[in-house]
Amino acid sequence: MIETAIKKSRVGEIKIGSKPTTQYVHSIFTELKKGKTKKITLLARGKTTSKAIDILEILKGLKKVKSSIVKTGTTIFEHKNEKTSVSTILIEIEIEN
Repeated sequence: MIETAIKKSRVGEIKIGSKPTTQYVHSIFTELKKGKTKKITLLARGKTTSKAIDILEILKGLKKVKSSIVKTGTTIFEHKNEKTSVSTILIEIEIEN
């Protein structure tokens, strides 16, 4: 099942990682087909932020996106007394029927 291949926290929330873009799009359609939600949240950080935007644009081409909210930020990690900042993006998407 595709859902086990993709990190998920809550219903409708998908964390973007190293899987191919098409797997995330398929996972979103699976969530929508279940009927539990019409709202999808994509979470990404670092190099995967551009993939999250690609997924949003693919969805806009395939479904009617009622609204999309994009929030950006920075997460700071500390490892061995060195601080590293990583860009983050959260995209909330509401799909029309």
